[in-house]
Amino acid sequence: ERVLAVRITKSGFNQILAVAMTGQLQKSLGEKECDVRLQWDPDHSPSGGPMTRRAIQLGLKGNILKQYASDWIVSITDVTPFVKHERNVMKKKSQMEVSTPIETVYTPPSRLIC
Repeated sequence: ERVLAVRITKSGFNQILAVAMTGQLQKSLGEKECDVRLQWDPDHSPSGGPMTRRAIQLGLKGNILKQYASDWIVSITDVTPFVKHERNVMKKKSQMEVSTPIETVYTPPSRLIC
């Protein structure tokens, strides 16, 4: 089992968001198929516990998946050693000692996206 960090272009990410639909939206529009399913899931802390904020989950298929795989991937990095190291830090010290990224809210460039 490996943990991979996949970096994609911002324009590709915006194109994914532009066609994303929740299941509820898909039903209300009478759409039978969509290439991007958007779902909001509970986010989790490094220890695995649920947090109050939500995390976006995007399921890709069809043409969007093809574009993702062939055009938008910038790099794929195996971060398994880092994740294992941080897991050991959490076990031996505390969750407060774990290295986590600084996150900011992403605002798409157009109100039509999402």
